Amino acid sequence: MEPNLSDIEDIAAEPSVPVKRSAGRPRSERPLEVRTGIRMTQELHDAVVAAARRDGITVGAWIRHRLAAQCDIGAEAGRRNQPPLPSPPREETVAIAAAVRELASVNAAIALSDARAAKAGLERSRALLIPILMKHSRR
Repeated sequence: MEPNLSDIEDIAAEPSVPVKRSAGRPRSERPLEVRTGIRMTQELHDAVVAAARRDGITVGAWIRHRLAAQCDIGAEAGRRNQPPLPSPPREETVAIAAAVRELASVNAAIALSDARAAKAGLERSRALLIPILMKHSRR
């Protein structure tokens, strides 16, 4: 279930609490300046946690990003910095690591002037990397 901002029951009774400001820094390096508490159903909270995990970011970053987009103020206004890229699936990580090892063997073959071994290592690296790259180009 994709969380809907209209499902938030109410904003906490406490007023927003200003946090330490950092004048003089570029906006992208400033710490977040206001803290606001919100109340929501457990079902919504679980959905927000799941959505944040899918995106590879924290719950707070996910909520800030969604609120900024909803208010048409741009994602940069709602986040401290870029969210981390999600980790690739384990099988892709294993394949990429194997390709890097193959490239090390290519380097060794070049150092030994063994063109046949270097070419074979490059072909093995290609065979490992191309399926991953083709899968990502379809996303």
